[in-house]
Amino acid sequence: TPVVLLTSGTVQGGVPVDQQSNVIARMHRTVEEAVETSGLGWTLLRPGEFMANSLDWAPQIRATDVVRAPYGDARWAPVHERDIADVAVQVLTTDGHFGATYELTGPETITYHERARLIGEAMGRPVRLQEITPDLARSAMVVRGVPAAVADTLLALTPTGVERPEPVLPTVRELTGGPGRTFAQWARENKAAFERH
Repeated sequence: TPVVLLTSGTVQGGVPVDQQSNVIARMHRTVEEAVETSGLGWTLLRPGEFMANSLDWAPQIRATDVVRAPYGDARWAPVHERDIADVAVQVLTTDGHFGATYELTGPETITYHERARLIGEAMGRPVRLQEITPDLARSAMVVRGVPAAVADTLLALTPTGVERPEPVLPTVRELTGGPGRTFAQWARENKAAFERH
């Protein structure tokens, strides 16, 4: 029976659980190891940030057209959730993927400022990102129910995208034959979540 496990791009390949660099990676690597030793045929998908994470901004945008977040210039290559699904279908329905690990990104690097602007363009009204301190962002995350250790990990990872923009990987194109969906496309598809009702 083939198993395709959706895990995380935070996992460092070839590194034991207890030596992974953060709590998110340790959690995912624990599950990866369980699948790898299960006796089943397996493939690991390690996407980076999901475009759908931007839905966390919806209440702010509906209320004020302003996103309050730190590190607005961090450049990441978020992946569309449908591209992840397309890769999973390909892996499950074609041969040659057992024992493989695929890291997935979207087709472009994009800042948080640019994401806010593109959400606004999809709705036809201006949306902007206002930078706040990491401490304020952490407090807001914890109030929303994010465990403190996860919030700390996310806030430690985010600024690395300022110093070293995430590289765009060719994996989605290689496995699906398509270029991968852009954030602008995602914003158009999801604009109803950000519109005032």
